[in-house]
Amino acid sequence: MLIRVITAALLLLSLPTIAAGLANGQRLNKSCALCHGLLGQGASGKLSPRIAGLPREYIVKAMQD
Repeated sequence: MLIRVITAALLLLSLPTIAAGLANGQRLNKSCALCHGLLGQGASGKLSPRIAGLPREYIVKAMQD
């Protein structure tokens, strides 16, 4: 019983963080989707390559570079 209460409390405390992460992801997706497409499928040519399915670390490094 106590474990369920603690788990529920931790979940409720993390909801604002999850919501902020989702909002940030939606904001970033709008910027990226302009060139890379809504699903990251890319466009013809080399300026907007496919990014869907790439490892997270690769995309983070590419954005930092």
